[in-house]
Amino acid sequence: MPYGVAMPGDRTLRERDDTSTRLLDAAERIFATRGIEAASVRAITDAAGANVAAVRYHFGSKQDLVKALVERRVEEMAECRRPLFDAAMRRDTVTSRDIAEAWVRPLAAMALDGRGTRRAYLSFIVVIQGASPELRAMTSAAFQPQHKQFAPLLERALPDIPEAVRWFRFALAAESTVRALANLDRARAPWTAHGGIDDADVVEHLVDAMAGLLDSPCSTPPANRAPSAR
Repeated sequence: MPYGVAMPGDRTLRERDDTSTRLLDAAERIFATRGIEAASVRAITDAAGANVAAVRYHFGSKQDLVKALVERRVEEMAECRRPLFDAAMRRDTVTSRDIAEAWVRPLAAMALDGRGTRRAYLSFIVVIQGASPELRAMTSAAFQPQHKQFAPLLERALPDIPEAVRWFRFALAAESTVRALANLDRARAPWTAHGGIDDADVVEHLVDAMAGLLDSPCSTPPANRAPSAR
């Protein structure tokens, strides 16, 4: 079980060869390297070995193709995270490290998938973060069900931290870890002069970093308490 989670199994040969799946795989790679606005539908259909009308036939618009890409991987992440959520909720005490494990490890397993079929996903998510407001809103909506699963873990692990601060920290840590996993060469750079570091240790440091960020002291007043009047 690589990096502490089990990835969904291989698709059947029929599914892997399905035109819509080939279009999704090609679009994920091309969006990740060229950006969404710059990538043409023709480039995607050419890479997928499909005719130029295939995107409209299978998905509708280019934006619908982006939505299908996000939803496909969100479902995979939900499947990977479910046992981590369940295990954490069964514990008497939930820690920030439990939250970090549930966030980082499924993404790491995807980023380091030896078959290479899912590696482009994280670069694609980084591209989405800089895309149009409409695409960012669509992505946020797709991730909302998983964020709801993190909510009780955050509340139990950080009961003395205001809710808005919990989510600020989670969003900051989540985006940082995605960017690190999308560019592992850059993530490994601090160790270059010290003999290097392997991928498994990078993942451990990412878990440590996210847990530490979540656990850091809070300088704002407690939740629902206004600053005293002067």
